[in-house]
Amino acid sequence: MNRCSTGAGWFCRLALVAPLGASRLLAMDGTHVAAGNLCAGSAYLEEAPASAPFAGYIDQAPPGPTPRLFELQTHERFFASDRIAISKDGKELYYTEVTNTWSDTNIRYYEYADGRWNGPRDLFAGFLGPALSVDGRTMYFERYGEHKTCWQSKRTGTGWSAPTSCTDLPDPKDKHYRQDTKSGRVYASSEGALNGVGRMDISTYAKTGGRGAFQSLGRPLNSPGNEGDFYVSRDEAFIVFASPHRGGFGGADLFVSFREGDGSWSEPANLGATINTPGFEFGPYVTDDRKFLFYSSSSDFTRVDVHWVRIDALLETLRKR
Repeated sequence: MNRCSTGAGWFCRLALVAPLGASRLLAMDGTHVAAGNLCAGSAYLEEAPASAPFAGYIDQAPPGPTPRLFELQTHERFFASDRIAISKDGKELYYTEVTNTWSDTNIRYYEYADGRWNGPRDLFAGFLGPALSVDGRTMYFERYGEHKTCWQSKRTGTGWSAPTSCTDLPDPKDKHYRQDTKSGRVYASSEGALNGVGRMDISTYAKTGGRGAFQSLGRPLNSPGNEGDFYVSRDEAFIVFASPHRGGFGGADLFVSFREGDGSWSEPANLGATINTPGFEFGPYVTDDRKFLFYSSSSDFTRVDVHWVRIDALLETLRKR
């Protein structure tokens, strides 16, 4: 029933126009059920073999400086896709599965409990791209086909609440890859950010008088093209992002920019040919300890895989340039 595969993200989404229909989750017995507020102990559980001591990353062997496939189970006809999210204690891992037409998307997760990794479990049907708040109590995500509208769920005593729009933002629409930081600043990619320089800019939430607005971070971080998928570190020291309009090795490459002492952002540096391919790289996520980068990679979007790679030494090298 399940298979290990991985999938596509924002740049694939730009080319797809199929509307999002009513999504349903596929249970392990092959029946369909409506999505909802699922929690631990649901019928979608597959238990991994017990292992001790605790090993993160669903017991997969960590890579070195050469990228390695990160295997995530999906329902039949789905593949894993987009950014992932990992809890601060490393014991929860959230990801997206999609069909090859993007007509159905689901958020799923693994959980480490009772000495083993359990899952994957189904969480939210019709949503994709999970990210956790700094305190881990809120999850942010999007629904395909809704102009990058920000949705959220609150952690409860039994799981997660039903999704609602991000009411803490002036307008939840046009807020791609919304992320929180320790300073309280909110980041998102936006087509309509103030002082934008491109088709989609990495931006921050700024208050102007009594109204709120997202302000583009400007050049050189943003270009006249598209800076869509990105990851900002919790302390805002660096941003890893994907762009198809800066040249490099393929159709879309991953870059990094570092925050300078005056608050500006450095000229973006390409992450190099070991990570970037002649195809497309996107959907970045960096672990809180800055050791590993997770991202999606595809040659032509007929097959997309999630990879991970040891990134700390490369970040330090590029920061010193």
